Amino acid sequence: MWFLLVMIWGCGTTEDTGELISDELSLFCESIDEAGNFEFREDAASFDGANGSLYARIITGASEDPHNPNFVGDVSYVIDNIDIGGAPIYGASNMDGEVLATLGHGNWRVQVSNNRVAGYTCYSEIIFEVQPGLTTYLCLDINCK
Repeated sequence: MWFLLVMIWGCGTTEDTGELISDELSLFCESIDEAGNFEFREDAASFDGANGSLYARIITGASEDPHNPNFVGDVSYVIDNIDIGGAPIYGASNMDGEVLATLGHGNWRVQVSNNRVAGYTCYSEIIFEVQPGLTTYLCLDINCK
């Protein structure tokens, strides 16, 4: 019983920051070779089954540490639905380069940019799919040059 409680308590997001706390998620997108990939996983992404979730992790090849917060932390993003349009979603990644969103079914585009690192211009975009009741795990190179 305690094992089950620990498993439930140890996953998800913190109430105040929205930061991920699951060890499984921290293993996703560990190498620049994974950039551009996305996959679907079953979880409790949606209560009504009509929506899915996005877990995007930003990574960089411009540093020895692919998760260097100077490159991947507090990165501006825009997420928009390319199937039906609508209002885009604006935000910034957390300091670990993670972006979380609940999105409707369909094809989406995410654009990320970070121009705070001296000597680098960082911009990337990728199109991905969201399926109802699933989480799309997306590994995204910030593409700093």
